Amino acid sequence: MSNYVWGTSLSHADYLQAKSFVSDVKSATRDAARKVSMDISRQTRDVIASNESLHREQMELLTASTDRTVGALNDGFERISYSMDAGFDRLSDGISALNSTFHWGFGAILAERAVPTFW
Repeated sequence: MSNYVWGTSLSHADYLQAKSFVSDVKSATRDAARKVSMDISRQTRDVIASNESLHREQMELLTASTDRTVGALNDGFERISYSMDAGFDRLSDGISALNSTFHWGFGAILAERAVPTFW
């Protein structure tokens, strides 16, 4: 048998088979690395998409919470307004009653002073 590669005992057929084996291993390694890289990229995209969806959900929850808070504040202000209106109505009624009392009292005083007494 003849040696094809200087310094080795490989025949030409063995050399070609070894070369083919090395080429196959390199190609498989390259393909596997590309697949791993694509899988990592896909997982990274999934993580980013998950973070974006979590952020979106948090914003929706925050918006709903803010809407509930604003609604509760509006209800509270309406109750305070109604209470104040009722208080102002009672105050107004009291002032009107006091006004009537003053008119009657001052009217009585004026009537007593306006009528001359002869005795």
